[in-house]
Amino acid sequence: MEAVCLNQDGEKEVDVPMSMKQEMDHSMKMMEKDICEKQDALLALRQQLEELRTLSQELSHKSQSSDGSVKPKGEILSRLDEKANQIAGTIKQLEQSEKDMVKQAKSLNNAAGKILQKQH
Repeated sequence: MEAVCLNQDGEKEVDVPMSMKQEMDHSMKMMEKDICEKQDALLALRQQLEELRTLSQELSHKSQSSDGSVKPKGEILSRLDEKANQIAGTIKQLEQSEKDMVKQAKSLNNAAGKILQKQH
């Protein structure tokens, strides 16, 4: 009876690292997917920021060339600049988040390597 129990315990010890490895693999894939999505979002935000800056410059030139209705154009420019600053802030946050995720991925990878080394 004892031999059966020891054998079952041995199987459980093998199952735990295997399930941990599968879980870590799954976590790594999810992190990679999240990083790709964030990179896509960063690209889109950078494009929007450039479009806003271009539009802001165009409006600035137009408002300087015309004498009338400068005040409404100035307000529009202020709002555009504010939006551009918000997008720039979001880009910085996403970039930092991406760096943090890369650190987490490296940490998970190191932990997985150590677990695999202990198995051998």
